[in-house]
Amino acid sequence: MKLQLRRLLTWRLVRWWNRTAARRRLARDVARVTLARIRLALPGGRLQVAGIAIPRGRHLTRPILLHVLDGTYEREELGILQQVIAPDDVVLELGSGIGFLATYCALAIGSDRVFTYEANPALEPHIRLMFERNRVTPSLRMCMLGRDAGWAELNVHRNFWASSTLAAGGRTVRVPVQSFAGALEAIRPTVLVVDIEGGERELFRTVDRLAGVRKICMEVHPWIIGADGVQEVRDRLERDGFTRDPQLSSERVWFLARPPDRSDP
Repeated sequence: MKLQLRRLLTWRLVRWWNRTAARRRLARDVARVTLARIRLALPGGRLQVAGIAIPRGRHLTRPILLHVLDGTYEREELGILQQVIAPDDVVLELGSGIGFLATYCALAIGSDRVFTYEANPALEPHIRLMFERNRVTPSLRMCMLGRDAGWAELNVHRNFWASSTLAAGGRTVRVPVQSFAGALEAIRPTVLVVDIEGGERELFRTVDRLAGVRKICMEVHPWIIGADGVQEVRDRLERDGFTRDPQLSSERVWFLARPPDRSDP
């Protein structure tokens, strides 16, 4: 009886402590975000991650702003690109977000070598302001890439990085779709940067071969497409000669490469 009572009290104490710690974390995060927004509202107030200016706006919700304040926004993808991008590369990005990675690539290799696609129409003014503040001019197209030109439904979330054609919730908007194969043929990229919230599974089904592409930096989304979907993406790319680099990759963000001679048309 005493043992059971001791276990019960211990369990309740641990639960109380966890709840108290969670409340403290929430209060701390709210305070940090509030102070950051006050500073940003003052003349000269600005945010930077890795030397890239990030304009303020309501699209920077609390979770996103916390990553910006911590310097962890797109950290894994940025770390990969900093190591692998070369002056002669041409970058095709699917899923611009706020244009952070496209801005980095443009600063690194020149705006004329960077092409980025974003489906969420609400992000266009924020992306263009990001480019303006950092004095870059990558090619921006507000649409999705898929098998055929047409239209698709996008579920737009308040936290923009959760917007997806597959994950439910948010506000549904109709967005244009252009041909992925057509973009590959027109742009002839050597680098793909892909973060499309589960759309990666269907994307790589739309083309037989990624001609000319030598490097891929991609976030995968097992919580949307499942472990089978992630494995299908990996198998598809390995059949095309790509190898996942274990040193640069994590479970969530992959870097894959293949020899130049195998990527030529």
